[in-house]
Amino acid sequence: DLFERAYLDRDGRFALVDDYGHLPADMAAAGLTTGTTHSCATVEGTAYCWGGNSAGQLGIGTNADSTKAMPVKGALRGKTVTMVSAGLDNTTTGASHTCALAADKVYCWGENVNGELGNGGAVRSNVPVAAVSQDKRMTAVAAGGAQTISVGVPFVP
Repeated sequence: DLFERAYLDRDGRFALVDDYGHLPADMAAAGLTTGTTHSCATVEGTAYCWGGNSAGQLGIGTNADSTKAMPVKGALRGKTVTMVSAGLDNTTTGASHTCALAADKVYCWGENVNGELGNGGAVRSNVPVAAVSQDKRMTAVAAGGAQTISVGVPFVP
């Protein structure tokens, strides 16, 4: 699917990853994280994930595994991702989740049996959802096995 292979290059032009999921050589990952069965990277403000996807932890809109680096879809589209964190497999379900920091907010996707997505529910999501009750400017996020922690500072008017 061409849409899943699309990204904007550093000049804002529409481009595609190659057939192997590789990004162009001149694009360096700013952040890299790995969970038990999946990995993610931040490249020029876009989150890319690959690997196991049983709970939607790749954030690509399906639960199909991917050996290719795929851009995360949904709520992160159009936002600059500054941090991404891949959780380890949940010891209860064997699935995991991923979280990202974008536009001073936390977004998570994947397993949610223990509320690890922070959206007030317990249903998995294969696309990013915003964590609720964010009355602070979020500065960091870390996804664990069955939990997520984020750090924020008060908004300054």
